[in-house]
Parts: sequence; C-alpha cells; structure tokens
Amino acid sequence: MKYTILAVVVALCWNFAMAQSNGVVYTIESNHLEINAHIGESRFWGSVVFESPSYVLHADSLVVSAVQNAAGRQELQRLHAWDNVELYYGDKRGFSDTLYYYHDRQTIVLEGNARLIDSRSSLAAPRITIHEPTGEAFVEGDESERVKVIFEDDRAD
Repeated sequence: MKYTILAVVVALCWNFAMAQSNGVVYTIESNHLEINAHIGESRFWGSVVFESPSYVLHADSLVVSAVQNAAGRQELQRLHAWDNVELYYGDKRGFSDTLYYYHDRQTIVLEGNARLIDSRSSLAAPRITIHEPTGEAFVEGDESERVKVIFEDDRAD
C-alpha cells in the first residue's frame, strides 16, 4: 500500500511537471493523499510540504487543483492550503491561516493573520497578496484589523 501511494504521488507530480511548458517540477510530500480525478483535485494532509522552484510551502492540509491540457497532461491551476501555513519565498517568510495560489495570475494570497517577514522588515495584515514575477506585495487591512509595518532604517544617526 505504501509503495502504491508513493507511485501515485510520483505520477501525479510527474504529470504536473511535464504539463508546464518551461519544465517546472513540483514536489509534494504528506502523510495522506486523496485523489479525485473527476474534478481534477488532489487533497494532501498531514505535514504537507509543497516545493516549487520559487517557493516552499508547509501546511497541515493542501488541495491541488489541475486541468487537463490539449496534450492530455495535468496542468496546475490552483493551490489552497490551510492550518499552520508557512511560506518560504526568496529571502522572505510568510505565515497565515490560509494560502491560495493562482497559477494563471501568478499570485500567492496569504489570508487570516497574514505576516510577511524578511531580514529588515515585517508586514502584518488580514490579507497579503504577492505577485510572483515581481515579488511585489499588496497588503490589505479591514475594519477590524489595520496593516502593521515594521522596518529598519539604514540611516546612521
């Protein structure tokens, strides 16, 4: 049983990797996996680690949504991670209750107690959206929680 699940995960990740025109490889590890091929979703839970060339995602649960392309391969469309979400993106670390990744828009959305930290600054807000190609972050507050920014000033006194 253990080897069968491993083979399914490897095949699933291989399909995602081969579907990308630029040869992007994704690796997913977890304690459990449930695949629903009819709707193109795979649910991973238990110490999930999702690795891409741009970032590493840790969470308790992850749903990977994919669609079949013209060549019959699965293409990654969307990620939805929740509970104990940690994102490692370049020199930044992100934390939130929930994370969404939209492949077509190339955006990562941290929602609920969202924080983005690097060596010199920290952002906290209900929602932080990262545009993957540029690394720009759009930070949103709401009526109950404002945006909080902490940064280091380089000027010598």
